[in-house]
Amino acid sequence: MVLQNQILSILALSSTLFTCAGLIQERPISVHQVELSEEYLTGDQVMGVRLCGTLDLSSAIQNGYSLNGLSGLAWNASEKVLYALSDYGVLFHLKPFFEKERLVNVELLGAYPLQDPSGKRLESSDRDSEGLSFRYDSSGKPKLLVSFEERPRISVYTTTGVFLEDIPLPEVLRDVKHYRGANQALEAVTIHPNWGILTGPEWPLRSADPTKFSLYSLGGKTWTFPRGSAPQNALVDMTVLPDGSLITLERAFVSYFKPMLITLRQVLLTAESVEVREIVVFDTSRGWRIDNFEGLTSLGDGRLLMVSDDNNNPLQRTLLMCLKIDSPP
Repeated sequence: MVLQNQILSILALSSTLFTCAGLIQERPISVHQVELSEEYLTGDQVMGVRLCGTLDLSSAIQNGYSLNGLSGLAWNASEKVLYALSDYGVLFHLKPFFEKERLVNVELLGAYPLQDPSGKRLESSDRDSEGLSFRYDSSGKPKLLVSFEERPRISVYTTTGVFLEDIPLPEVLRDVKHYRGANQALEAVTIHPNWGILTGPEWPLRSADPTKFSLYSLGGKTWTFPRGSAPQNALVDMTVLPDGSLITLERAFVSYFKPMLITLRQVLLTAESVEVREIVVFDTSRGWRIDNFEGLTSLGDGRLLMVSDDNNNPLQRTLLMCLKIDSPP
């Protein structure tokens, strides 16, 4: 794993150097419809969801930024724009196309680097952007919330990557030493109609029960619920449904030689309790040709979009997958 991380770092650095030197040519997005299982095809029901299309996206280049390493999604229902966030601090605007609720194509509209307060692109040590959520502010202007890992924080940006402000975190989430590792911090952020901004670390904090995930409201309330039993199960994103329940995206990955599991669970938060039910599990040992899914957003009509992070690795894919929750909440 150490060697793999070193190789990926070299690939990412090489990509950055070529981009800065202006040697990378603009490349349009190429989209291919794919099936991730021989047993279950688009339109089929799998546990509590119905498959509504999967696209394999090429590593397009726009404004010098490559469409890869995607780890966060957010949906602007008014503009029909899908925002996608990379691990390298780049925000992409995508336009998905549907036919009878099935995802059939996507267009790349723009690419914008996240900026620091001075208007410059974030330094490499601050670019580990992971979670993404969309909202309108009190004046009706669109804003994005971005959560980060190596320097844990939640920041507010315009939809073109201009920094606006940092949002104060609960004290326990401010210091990266409280996390199990620097790369296991704030993977997920969303906005709840009752509890406001919610966030959660990828793994339980050092001081927390390792068998439970924790969700934190910025108002100070915390909820815990059982962590999935699969080895190395991690919370990598979450989104809110119109009924106020959460859908959590969880990934269990040990190595390329072990099965990888992607699990979606529905979580209902109340003032006194947490209710959890499993929606679907995609398991590579059961024939699913999934990848490293890390980003999730709700389209507001029962459909979800989920994206995979290819880690800037030519052996992996950027998959955009549509799922419709088929059973009632």
